[in-house]
Amino acid sequence: MKPPDEPQVHIAPNASRPGLVVIAIGSGTNPYSVTPERADDLADQLTGAADAARAAAEVLR
Repeated sequence: MKPPDEPQVHIAPNASRPGLVVIAIGSGTNPYSVTPERADDLADQLTGAADAARAAAEVLR
C-alpha cells in the first residue's frame, strides 16, 4: 500500500485581505481566501472525514 500524501498545508489569517482566512495546500498551487464561517465549515468536514476514516480502519482490524 502506498503511504498517504503529506503535502504542505498553510492556514492562516489573510494579512493582505483582513477578515478572510488563507488556505494553501501543496507547493505550486494557488491559495484560496475564505470567510471565517467557511473555514469553520471546512474544519467540520475535515473532522467528520477523519472520524469516518478512523472508524473504517477499525473495522479492518
